[in-house]
Amino acid sequence: MVDARAYHERTKHSPRSVREDDFSLDHDNRPRPVKVYEGLPRESLSTVRQPQAPTLSVVAETTADPLSGTEQSPRATPDRETLATLCYAANGVVESIERQGRTVRFRAASCTGKLYHVDLYLVCGDCDGLRAGVYHFDPATFSLDVVRKGDYRGVLADATGGYESVADAPVTAVATSTWWRNAWKYRERTYRHAFWDSGTVLANLLGAAHALDYRAEAVAGFDDGAVAELVGVDPEDEAPLELVPIGRGAPTPPSTPVDPIA
Repeated sequence: MVDARAYHERTKHSPRSVREDDFSLDHDNRPRPVKVYEGLPRESLSTVRQPQAPTLSVVAETTADPLSGTEQSPRATPDRETLATLCYAANGVVESIERQGRTVRFRAASCTGKLYHVDLYLVCGDCDGLRAGVYHFDPATFSLDVVRKGDYRGVLADATGGYESVADAPVTAVATSTWWRNAWKYRERTYRHAFWDSGTVLANLLGAAHALDYRAEAVAGFDDGAVAELVGVDPEDEAPLELVPIGRGAPTPPSTPVDPIA
């Protein structure tokens, strides 16, 4: 086990380290930039609601509650269209170009090496247009893979020690990193990049949520193993990084037993 300071010192760049590194990329082994589930049902997304708030006012928002100090109240439960908007703003494909016989897709949030190793999952109660469940957002098809059916928000509430924003959120987004998709190029620096790159995704997600008048904040303190089990990932390959509870006023039901995903 290496502590944070030792890891930082071991993986930081210097003019000498960059100059003397003879590593070369194996393009025949390049990872694909999207996670693909086979055999799971899907919920297609379509309409995106473009936020109308001025960008600088959204960026300047410093609280989890976007309308704090006003006479209005933040919106409560996102509907299907809002969730589509948030997924698109955070991790969606915003532009595609053809280059050298292949399609290159650009995401809403930048990523080191354009390797897009950060994925989004949604853990929802019943929302207008979307049933309770655990979903994986697929940027390539602009759809949600149905990972689990049912309301598992109580698992996240327990995993955060009953943290209030998670415990009464109708939807919580889970950001993960698939290590290999970044390590293919950046090797042991991947752990650094997991948080850099998820930061750009979360900045977009928080900005879009606040622009649409939903409470949202980033939560980094939780039981990693419980969250990984819920979304069906092996932390050796893909691990949860942050949670983003969205909305308010929908108390979670008791924690539901989590069966392994076949």
